[in-house]
Amino acid sequence: MYEIEKNVPHTKINKHGKWNQISKQMKPGDSVLVKNIVEAQSLRSALKRDGHKARSRAIKENGETIGQRVWRIK
Repeated sequence: MYEIEKNVPHTKINKHGKWNQISKQMKPGDSVLVKNIVEAQSLRSALKRDGHKARSRAIKENGETIGQRVWRIK
């Protein structure tokens, strides 16, 4: 069973993390190649928090995935 706890402070989003810093530097049309889908999701989330749209796609070289590319759309 789960225990209900009262007056536990919630954690805040770190607006100074690496993904937020990258997000703030990106202009529409810019892209970043990241290592994996987890990093792509983190960068897309940071872009969305800043009010931007983003897309990501797996990037393959010789049939093997080498990473994920994330674009800032707007």
